[in-house]
Amino acid sequence: MKVTELGKIIKEHQKWLLIGSEGSRANLSGANLSCADLSGANLSDANLSRANLSDADLSDANLSGANLSCADLSGANLSDANLSGANLSGANLSDANLRDADLRDANNINWGKFLPDLYLLKSQPPKTKLYAYKFLRSDLTSPYQKYPYEIGKTYTAEKYDDN
Repeated sequence: MKVTELGKIIKEHQKWLLIGSEGSRANLSGANLSCADLSGANLSDANLSRANLSDADLSDANLSGANLSCADLSGANLSDANLSGANLSGANLSDANLRDADLRDANNINWGKFLPDLYLLKSQPPKTKLYAYKFLRSDLTSPYQKYPYEIGKTYTAEKYDDN
């Protein structure tokens, strides 16, 4: 997709978000946005289903409530992005940078598809809760047995590296 065409779609989407009766909701379903610079873009509630966003820069982007089902986000920079309430069903998140991304209430995330080990995803300011996810096989065993834990139990740490 040409940069000018993408810019026009985003501009119309902003009108739709702010005014409602003007502009139109961004429909980028199936669009090839590979390597696109969408940093800081407000694409909340946009339709990005099946879009190719591989290696795209979506840092600081607002994707809250966006439809990202079956989107290719492999290698995308989603650092500090707002993905709250986004539909990520079938999305490819392999090698995506999710540092400080807000994933609260994001739907249908297939963590096992891209998590090779234990990752911490900071979803709140420092000194507050971090959510940890551990990769499990379908039989609920872990290839990382050196990190024992019990399902549903809460663990705390006084010191941690959020890098």
